[in-house]
This record gives sequence, C-alpha cells and structure tokens, in this order.
Amino acid sequence: MGNDEGLLPAHKAEQHIEDPSTAVSSPAAEIGGAHGPHGAMLAAIFEQQPDCVKLVNQAGELLQMNPAGLRMLGIADVAEANRVGLLKFVHPEDRSDFHELHEATCAGEQRSLRFRVVRSDGSLRTLSCTSVPLRDP
Repeated sequence: MGNDEGLLPAHKAEQHIEDPSTAVSSPAAEIGGAHGPHGAMLAAIFEQQPDCVKLVNQAGELLQMNPAGLRMLGIADVAEANRVGLLKFVHPEDRSDFHELHEATCAGEQRSLRFRVVRSDGSLRTLSCTSVPLRDP
C-alpha cells in the first residue's frame, strides 16, 4: 500500500471499482445473490471488509459502498452519497486528480491515488485508493 503516514488505520486503503455498464442499483447484501452460497460469502466479505470498497458507474454515480466506506464519509447509505454527489466528498484541490483516476479506470486502467475526502461533518481524511475496472468474467 505504500506510505501510510497520517492515515487512520481503519481508513488507510480504499478500493474503488468502476462499473462500465449501465447503473443497476442493488443493496450490497445482493452481491452475487443468485450465485448460492458463494454469493452469500462474497456479500459477507464485502460487508465486513475493514477498508472502503465501492462500485461506481461511468457517470460517477455510487452503486454500492460497504459499511466501512459509509462510516469513512460519515453518511448512512448510498442514497445519501448520491444526493450530495460522490465527487463533492473529494477535497476541492484533489477533484481533478480523482476525476482523472475515474476516467482512466473507466477506460480499463488500474491506478492508485492519495487524496483527501471531506466527511459529512466537515473533517478531513487522507486516503490511498486503488481503482480497478470491473470486467465481466
């Protein structure tokens, strides 16, 4: 993960997954829901992961975020993040780099970025993010 100086342990890493397909809204508990016990296991991993894991479509709309990510932003659910706008949580000085990361991921690249987020209470967090495109198996 590189240098984690100044990062809070529970928020030192974030995995940002871009979904190049059309937005399909579904709760995190439905991850792999039609795939039997393996789907339930994947949903449990998603829910219990101590780092933020989120699924974002090409338009930048948040489709899913695990509880660690919601706590990191200080919000209750994905709907709240979308009302505000995911990019609004990114510190204004880091938005251009974050947007570039998003565009590169949508184009099929994996990238990493350190950036700041502004939580709903106004406090700042510094994150190390690895963004990977979601590909159909």
